[in-house]
Amino acid sequence: MIQRIQTVYLLISAILLIVCSAMPLAAYQPTAVENPTLLYNLCTINGASGEWSFSSCGLLAILLATVVTSILNIFGYKNRKRQMNRCLIAIILLVVWHALFIYLLNTVAPENSWPEIRYTALLPFIAIILQWLARIGIKRDDDLIKSMDRIR
Repeated sequence: MIQRIQTVYLLISAILLIVCSAMPLAAYQPTAVENPTLLYNLCTINGASGEWSFSSCGLLAILLATVVTSILNIFGYKNRKRQMNRCLIAIILLVVWHALFIYLLNTVAPENSWPEIRYTALLPFIAIILQWLARIGIKRDDDLIKSMDRIR
């Protein structure tokens, strides 16, 4: 049923992940007076030299896979069991995204600088919560349909 609340959760989750993919996740402010090094989902831009490093492109790949999974979930409303499994896959992908993000925070950091985590790094965590709420809504619909079948 495409008009249910879980569709709204999945749509908001996809929108948050698209916004997260375009914004910087962290900034490393060096002790000297230089531009900060910015960590994006696709690349890292060094503030001192302006060089681009594509060491973080795995973050973008995981986000795009999760967005595609959410969009498929919105239009795959006829198979509720598959929808619940796709929500679980999206949650696992977002947990892997967080693990990779934490790893990259520690490995990409320039010398003598601390990461300043931006609010966009929290958007995938909110997407995990929304995916879980969508899974609960899908499960509730599945239970309702099964109970209606028993009454007949």
